Amino acid sequence: MCRTGQIGGFSNRGFAQSAEIDARYLLRIDYPRGPQLALTEPLSCVLHALDWAQLDASDRVLVIGAGGLGLCLAFALCAEFRELSFAIADTNVERLTRVAAAALTAAPVSLDAPTEYDVVFDLSGSESGLRAATERVIGGGRLCTMSHLDGYTTGEFLLGALTRKDVTFKVSYLNGEFENVARAMSLIADRWSSRWDATLETVPYDALPAAFARRRLSSASKTIVDIG
Repeated sequence: MCRTGQIGGFSNRGFAQSAEIDARYLLRIDYPRGPQLALTEPLSCVLHALDWAQLDASDRVLVIGAGGLGLCLAFALCAEFRELSFAIADTNVERLTRVAAAALTAAPVSLDAPTEYDVVFDLSGSESGLRAATERVIGGGRLCTMSHLDGYTTGEFLLGALTRKDVTFKVSYLNGEFENVARAMSLIADRWSSRWDATLETVPYDALPAAFARRRLSSASKTIVDIG
């Protein structure tokens, strides 16, 4: 339990049975609830990363990872850049297929292909995914990772992998401005459709241990726990 949050205003965090939260962090939901609303916080973080990337219609974009964050990024790209086609890769073929089918403008690709991209987002959560990202970003391109790898020795290869390519590199972790949370909620309310439902699975509370044990093999990008 954290006694203080990363930006203040909390006495403890969300995994507590009860929490004392600054009222400024609360947003009213004025539309029907659904499991997709659980994506609000990770989607807000993805929007922060997207703002940094400053995408252009001519950019060739690659998303590495079709898990929870990869799903959020694919959804955000479809919601805010409707004419932009992008590529997405994941080692879990069924998960990749579901996200690509929901996104419509996404093409599933293999990282074995030598294609380079102007903008690469690494959301794999793995060193191998980040390594692939450094190989697929074009010289002079932009690379953003949201993988939390600071506890590993991953950084040892990054400088050598990126220096001579003149790549702009970004580690994106938080959701930036608080307005991104409201923005994320609004996008889900306005742009979420039934075709995205297949990327989620909902499990009852007592099935949580089993769901956690098989999380990396699940064909769903995100598992939502129903505590009701």
